[in-house]
Amino acid sequence: MEQNYLINVDTNALEEQNRRIIENLNENRNNVSFDVKNYLNLRLEKHEAKKTVKVRLLPISATDGNIFLPIKTHSLKVDTEVNSSGFKTFICLKNDEGVECPICQKAEELFAKAREARSNGNEELSKTYFKEACSYNSKDSYIVRVIDRDHEEDGVKFWRFNKNKKGDGVYDKLMDLYNTRKQEFEEAGQENYNIFDLYNGKDIIISLTKQQISNGYGGTKEVVSMNFTDSAVQTPLSKDVEKANAWIGDTKKWSDVYGKKSPDYLEIILEGKVPFFDKEKGKFVEKKEFNVNQQIEEEKIASEILTNGANTVETVNEGQNTTVTETVNDDDDLPF
Repeated sequence: MEQNYLINVDTNALEEQNRRIIENLNENRNNVSFDVKNYLNLRLEKHEAKKTVKVRLLPISATDGNIFLPIKTHSLKVDTEVNSSGFKTFICLKNDEGVECPICQKAEELFAKAREARSNGNEELSKTYFKEACSYNSKDSYIVRVIDRDHEEDGVKFWRFNKNKKGDGVYDKLMDLYNTRKQEFEEAGQENYNIFDLYNGKDIIISLTKQQISNGYGGTKEVVSMNFTDSAVQTPLSKDVEKANAWIGDTKKWSDVYGKKSPDYLEIILEGKVPFFDKEKGKFVEKKEFNVNQQIEEEKIASEILTNGANTVETVNEGQNTTVTETVNDDDDLPF
């Protein structure tokens, strides 16, 4: 008897979501135990000049055939004891309906000050407030569930990347690849081909390469380019339907692996200080002395797994395959 997967990627839902995103109409204290296996590792180690990662994209859940889950995030400058790069990404608390976010409140306060300064005729002060407010404003990001073909034993992994305002980020390039293949198959007489289909779709190949580019000051800096293409052949998610359904139906949620910080934690971050959980007070307080503990060690490890900021992107055509190159900003950590 023919067995079926729990759900397939919904072509109509995917394209409808894409239209909403293009039109900017998408709407917008968890304790998370860090496990490196939960995250797609797109980081090159110091000894690596390049590597290739092959993944299969999964639906959001066993009941939602979309692939891309939009969320709000904040990227802030922080004390180097919080993150060695001096920058850190936080999940916006407004992803939970009805929850106030201290970072969003800070942005709103500064925008209000900018408007007040402008109304008083002080354009320079208004610009200063406006620029600072933008640094606290939330940004659109996406989370995707994937199977890492080289580490299928790890099960479902999560991949987070930012929306590119210019429309040439990771999301846009994956959808470009989707539309390119759909058009090619239509020209060959096959309607509605879906590269993300779980039965006869394709794996996505991500090639990472270190490059030296100008730093704008007469020197160079090292960046990592990400090139995307698809496998040459169509394959099912798995020939083992039980295994495929176990992946699709995995109940682990993005919020289980991307922890949201509590308001008291974020308020200390906004002051440029280091948060420390005071067990007696039952809340986060300013950490006056830096003591290494297990939580901090886990966050340091997590911060080094993967970077995800998007800068320069260019498209390169190689025969029938479209390869896209994205420059990664090394100032941003992924899991937290």
